Amino acid sequence: MLAVNGIFRDQHGRHLIPHGLNMVHKTSAELPWRKEDFAFARRIGSTLVRLGVIWAYLEPEPGKIDEEYVAQLRQCLDWAHQSQLSVYLDMHQDCYSYRVDDYGAKANSDALEWQAIADGLPHENPGSVWSDAYLQSPAVKRMFDNLWANREASDNMGLQDHYAFAWRELAGRLVDHPALVGYDLMNEPSPGSVGETVMARILLRGAIALFLNRGRLVHSLDEITNLWMDADERSILTDLLSNPSRFRRVIRAGRHRLHRAEKTMLAPFYEKVAGAIRDVDSARLIMTEPLTSEFMGMGSSLPRPKAAGRQSAWVPHVYDIVVDTDNEASFSGVRIAGIVSDHLRDAARRGEPCLIGEWGAFRIGFGNNRMAETHRELFEKNLLGDSYWCYEHDAPISLKSPYIRGLHRPVIGAAAGTVVRTSSSQAGVFNIEWEQDPCVTEPTVIYIPGGEISSEGAELEATEVYPEGAFYRLQASASRPDERQHVSVSFAHTAPA
Repeated sequence: MLAVNGIFRDQHGRHLIPHGLNMVHKTSAELPWRKEDFAFARRIGSTLVRLGVIWAYLEPEPGKIDEEYVAQLRQCLDWAHQSQLSVYLDMHQDCYSYRVDDYGAKANSDALEWQAIADGLPHENPGSVWSDAYLQSPAVKRMFDNLWANREASDNMGLQDHYAFAWRELAGRLVDHPALVGYDLMNEPSPGSVGETVMARILLRGAIALFLNRGRLVHSLDEITNLWMDADERSILTDLLSNPSRFRRVIRAGRHRLHRAEKTMLAPFYEKVAGAIRDVDSARLIMTEPLTSEFMGMGSSLPRPKAAGRQSAWVPHVYDIVVDTDNEASFSGVRIAGIVSDHLRDAARRGEPCLIGEWGAFRIGFGNNRMAETHRELFEKNLLGDSYWCYEHDAPISLKSPYIRGLHRPVIGAAAGTVVRTSSSQAGVFNIEWEQDPCVTEPTVIYIPGGEISSEGAELEATEVYPEGAFYRLQASASRPDERQHVSVSFAHTAPA
């Protein structure tokens, strides 16, 4: 997978719109994935997997790489390749250390892995959502502060230097693998204690909006913070922020401070890590994300990593503010559309293709057809690649889930030219339009879920047939007057029992 003028293309020059799953195991160095997991991803139309790597498992002691852990990752790449899936590696973190739980107080300097220097501060999260710990936990904030300061580890080598070392060693060991297409340098980087000042500005502007629009007076920053952290009270603010222009005004209150953190902390870090990977791999994609707060729609000012060269990509996440809460009814497609628009603008400024690295998080009791269809429509409209969060080995995706049509959907595997338009409907019609490139000799490939296929504008040749759907080669037989190829495929979008 290559980055060419802001578009993903394969080695034949075909336009790629990657679609797939996250497969991230956080709780042990023993990976649960099996060949069947990658085969399932392919059967439901995936062309891509975002495979998680945990720094603490990769480098369990300073300067020591766990070769068995790397061997497991290579085995996963082998299985992915056998299922015709591309893989990008994601150095994954949530709240920095996996020895802290969501709300407890496990974090202390004696209990953490060596990379996580909390200076003995406690892990406390009085919030109603696990991610509130980024703002509430003294331990989590201090661990990130120490990373950004390149605090020395026990061997007198800086934490960032170790992080870059771990990436270089991993890339060097896997550089020959045909399934590997890129490196996502860090999952959802947090600004550490700087996040407090960012959120303070957002919440204060939220308090003003609360007074002006609901007549409710909040007397202090602590009071509005406690309102946001309380599950019942948070629903008041999420309802208030259902107005898209109000949402943007409130969220962007912290923009200036966050952009300064990008410039002083995140950009130099990405340059260091990208440079380390480029020491051993000059070809694959360097993939970067903005700071977590920017997933809410602030827009980023991050520059493209110079060390990456031309092969780089922008891989932000798309989550509405109701994710992981009980406020599903307040989900806003308009908010999501605004966030996607910001990500696309940032990618265009950077001259990179954009892929949504995470979206969804539709678990049991959360996620409905409206939410899933909103994401699908946005991805199709904007020709956006995506990797859904997430596939879990012990709780696999069910094709009976209410959100499944946002995930198990028609997909463009590769287009012999440049895709101009794509859309699919709940009624079961998939339209694709592309500008044919006469220099591309490989065919256009699509995935169609379900069965009972008919088409207009092309002959379909099934190349991979599964109970859940099939991949087809298209031999286009009709074009519009402007020479664009247009194909319409009708199908019965039914899932197996």
